[in-house]
Amino acid sequence: MKNKVVALMLLIPLLLIFTTFSLANVSSLYVPVSVSSITSLNKNVEYIELTENNTLNIQNQILPLKAENQEVTYSKSSVGNYSMPNINISNDGIITAFTPGTCKITTTTNDGGYVSSFILEVNSKLPLDFVITSNNEVKINETLYLTANLIPSNSTGTIKWYSSNNNIAKVEELTGKLTPIQSGEVTVTAILNNGLNGQIVKTQKITILKGDVIATMNGSTESSIKTYSGKVDFVASVDLDKVNEEDINFNYDEEKFLKFNIVNQLGVNTANFIIDAELNPFYSSATIELRSKETVLSTLTIIITDDLESDSCSFVGLNDYLQINAKNDFTVSFEPEDLEGVNVEIIVENNDVLALLTDGLNFQIEALKVGTNIVTAKFYVNDNFVCEIYKTVTVLAPYTGLNFEENSQTFGLVSDEIFVFGKYKIENNDYVLDEYTLKLTATEEIDLNKIDIYSSDSNIATVSGNKLKVVSNGIVTIYAESKDAKLLNLQQTPASFTLKVIDGVNVSTYDDIVKATEESKVVVLQNKINLGVEVLIKNGNNTSLISNAKSILQSEVKQIDTTADYTYYTNIGKERPTINYILEFKNDVYGNGYSLNADNITNVIDSYGFPYNDAVFKGPLDYVSLQNIASVKAQDNIVYLVRNDNVKINNIELKGCDDVDDLTKLNYTGTTLEIMGDNVTLFNSRVQNGRNVVRIFGDYEDSNKQITVNIENCILRNAREFILKIGTNKYILGDITGASDEYSAASPSLGGYTARNDNNLDDLTFMENYVKTIVNLKNSVLTNSGLFAIGMECKFAGPCLDGKQYNSYKFSELGWYNLAGTSYPAVLNLIGDVRIYDFKDIELIDSSTLIEVSANINNFPINFNIAEMITSLNTQQEYNGIIVDYNNHTYAHGGIVYYGGGKNYSIVNLEDFTGEKFTNYSIMFDDLNNTTRSDLLKLAAGKEPFRFLMYNSTSDFSVQKQIDDLHSGIAFRYIRNLNK
Repeated sequence: MKNKVVALMLLIPLLLIFTTFSLANVSSLYVPVSVSSITSLNKNVEYIELTENNTLNIQNQILPLKAENQEVTYSKSSVGNYSMPNINISNDGIITAFTPGTCKITTTTNDGGYVSSFILEVNSKLPLDFVITSNNEVKINETLYLTANLIPSNSTGTIKWYSSNNNIAKVEELTGKLTPIQSGEVTVTAILNNGLNGQIVKTQKITILKGDVIATMNGSTESSIKTYSGKVDFVASVDLDKVNEEDINFNYDEEKFLKFNIVNQLGVNTANFIIDAELNPFYSSATIELRSKETVLSTLTIIITDDLESDSCSFVGLNDYLQINAKNDFTVSFEPEDLEGVNVEIIVENNDVLALLTDGLNFQIEALKVGTNIVTAKFYVNDNFVCEIYKTVTVLAPYTGLNFEENSQTFGLVSDEIFVFGKYKIENNDYVLDEYTLKLTATEEIDLNKIDIYSSDSNIATVSGNKLKVVSNGIVTIYAESKDAKLLNLQQTPASFTLKVIDGVNVSTYDDIVKATEESKVVVLQNKINLGVEVLIKNGNNTSLISNAKSILQSEVKQIDTTADYTYYTNIGKERPTINYILEFKNDVYGNGYSLNADNITNVIDSYGFPYNDAVFKGPLDYVSLQNIASVKAQDNIVYLVRNDNVKINNIELKGCDDVDDLTKLNYTGTTLEIMGDNVTLFNSRVQNGRNVVRIFGDYEDSNKQITVNIENCILRNAREFILKIGTNKYILGDITGASDEYSAASPSLGGYTARNDNNLDDLTFMENYVKTIVNLKNSVLTNSGLFAIGMECKFAGPCLDGKQYNSYKFSELGWYNLAGTSYPAVLNLIGDVRIYDFKDIELIDSSTLIEVSANINNFPINFNIAEMITSLNTQQEYNGIIVDYNNHTYAHGGIVYYGGGKNYSIVNLEDFTGEKFTNYSIMFDDLNNTTRSDLLKLAAGKEPFRFLMYNSTSDFSVQKQIDDLHSGIAFRYIRNLNK
């Protein structure tokens, strides 16, 4: 089996040299049916309410339905500045939520790394927790309002506040108003009884500072206390840094007091006095002075009254704004506090909006409905009406789960890609300024009048309502906040959506992208686009064309002159041939993760697998042909073409046709992407489904010009021949006339340099004057080739290609001359983690797969005997490990091949490659032990060795690793995480 693989390797030139497509019986190259897409069946934003149900099922549809590996991997990630919920995702896609928060749920197919996603908002109507947010210091003679934020912010609950020492600081239970009495430290306790998991208790230490005043009574330098009974108690505090303790005295009219008791409590640099006093009922008032010697530091007036004054009546703890479904505990205050016989009646104007509960002087209202209501408190003393007070209470419904739906999407292959929006659109065949409609969502129906939407940079984009208008290029974040949440003083994290604005044209249709690319515009995909018009009618296994298919197909392609060697056509008296292409990217392309698919144009084949006469993609040009017997194939038709320099292709999926389960179905689909410009960058993209997937052979117009192409963070897959085919269009011709060594003459040396010498990389002259193509392939995945993942092609250089006669066959009379030569080199730099998942079951590959010739081949002596080749290699040991036996099958790795038969000066540079190093094999036609066929192979292709960089039976990058990585998704998922 090992020798069979080697023989198959040697047949690679035959695919290129003796290839035609007139053979009906061609073996298939079956590959697993690949996943082509995954679509979320969940809403863009899903909600879990913890008080009701804490689970949600993830639902997706994977296409095609017959995809072999439908395994997926679930993950969560952050959204903007929202806090992450604590959730668990089971292997079968059931989310269980434990805490509130917002995140993105992403499902990634293990095959291909396709993703679907949605936003998950976990809410709780009841608080899970709260955080005290008020200061932990306050000065005497100031007021501190204790505050806390509920978690989540849109939950509802009442926090009650308590002081550990009312002599140091008093705290109003419902409002959290803290009044310092004296310097010191007090512990404040906050209790919320209706938490999701029961009562929540938090404490905070508050330090009472002396402040700027020298002395206070009852927390103030000048105050009064109204009393009905005449009994009062209060605290006086003096700063001993400013007053001597022995100078402190209280001045009052002793006749007016029945009792005036003083308890001295020394603090840190503070004198504190607890006063317990009772006023003589014969007096209506009395004033107390706190002095330092004769200097008055503070005064307090005590007033006896039995009158309830309306201006002393107020609501305590009743909020101006209430969140719907919230409950608000409140009370009322009045002076004197100890007045007897006081009753209060609370009246709610509209019971549909607010519900009222009463318990003595403790009240509670519940917000039932959005609206405005008036709450009235009527005060009675001994059943006599005294006064009434009013307060307007507004019930609001702040948005919960406010989010931009755009955040539910994943914009492409790499996880941190952001949405790109162009400044223009096509309207009435003209370019006009475009505006973007923001997609906001929440648990409630959206009313834009209740949302503040604003831009982080109005120089880039402005917002009016939900319309975004572009001003200039740049990255901008759009924010949205609930106005009601602001009124309720709820802590809210603004919804945010970040996008990149560029000077490009947004395209969503086939007509749009044709116009924009033809007119050299930067294009931005806003939808997946199927190119062309469907001309193929499918009826079961039978196919037919619509009547005007030919004119439609011809209108959908354009032509360029071939850049490959067309000497053969000149030799037989024909003009320089042209090839078809569908789209040319003349400027940058931003895909937003969407796909372009040319199946309508490239895949016009009959039920036998051959192209219709009206088809425009019928296979590659001939490099050389042996009449109707066999032919060498050269450049193919192109689906996506790049000829300009400095073009960037980002975050797109380029398909030559629909996905296939048999690589032989890609015979006629052409090259998916051909790059002929310098400094072209392809990154964060997928390119797939072509006879060759990516072809890079130098500049379009100038074969002397060196071009550099960068491919980074990409997935390249599904090629009939090579996934990445690299070479140059420049060469020097051989000349065997009169040569003693016809093989050397057919492939002359290049500038005196030695071929197959990686040291040439360090030669500046070689790199600048001879290397015409440089490809930097970084952090990418290549998989599913019919031959090899990467082909480094050089010119074929057999003497027959320069007119040498073989037996009685005069090839020169068939145009076979001036074709042999030596190609200028290309350099491939493998950088970082490049993975070639291309082990093949060799039983799926046979000679009819690699040599497709017409039935007339039997009339010409090139009926190659595979068994003879295998026998000739049986005794050779240098190919140990080239095949891998695994699970009763035999595999070979389709890595990198240098091929062509002439001197191959191209180089694969592995200096910055972080993957496992390849094993290097070198195979010559002489390895066939001079069988009759080896001579013919050398005469046709040349005798220079073919080189192979492959993984083998001793590699850690094994068949098992390939199977595991592809099945588990590691093969593709690591690309998504590269920029994290």
